[in-house]
Amino acid sequence: MTRLIGAVVLAVLLVACAKQFTWHQTTIVTIDTPTGPKSGAGTVKVQLNISQRALPTGGPLGWQFLGEGAVVDLGDEKYVFALLTRPTGDWQPDVVLRTAFRRSGISPHLSQGNGAQWYSSTTSYKEPVELVPSEYPTLIAFREITKPSTIVELKNNSDFEAVFGPGYGLGSVTLQITDESAMKKNVIKILPWLADKRGAFTNF
Repeated sequence: MTRLIGAVVLAVLLVACAKQFTWHQTTIVTIDTPTGPKSGAGTVKVQLNISQRALPTGGPLGWQFLGEGAVVDLGDEKYVFALLTRPTGDWQPDVVLRTAFRRSGISPHLSQGNGAQWYSSTTSYKEPVELVPSEYPTLIAFREITKPSTIVELKNNSDFEAVFGPGYGLGSVTLQITDESAMKKNVIKILPWLADKRGAFTNF
């Protein structure tokens, strides 16, 4: 028990001593439809912790986030949801921001020693950055919005057309730094049965 308490205290001290950087980022998903493109957004608040020693996560960099994935209202109770995870299974918000902004030449590679430089270059860029397919979040839909068992993953345009009909497909996914609130809870309003099932949809 003494060792356990000591480990918990150490973990708390490491996080408390870490340098902390916080920002909000918004993912915007655009869907092509027979009547034109429709877009929806989701915002998360991200906190980066950089310690001089390994954090409980196993390295000097630790991440926390609060918010939800994007949701696109296509009308007639048809929705596309962007999860907070990628198809590879990893959490999407922090990984994709680092990857996309570095690929676009906006930010340097983030390391233990350049957190302030990385944060400054990242958060000062307020234009949307278009993601490439390897950076996309997992996209899903429900054939019947009130039935969780009807969930379908949308991997390509054939999946979109199978669920919504001809003329539907993914247009684009962008990511940008924003001042938007991360507490809108749009997903819960559409899927009230998710209220006690946090996870890939929301993290509140």
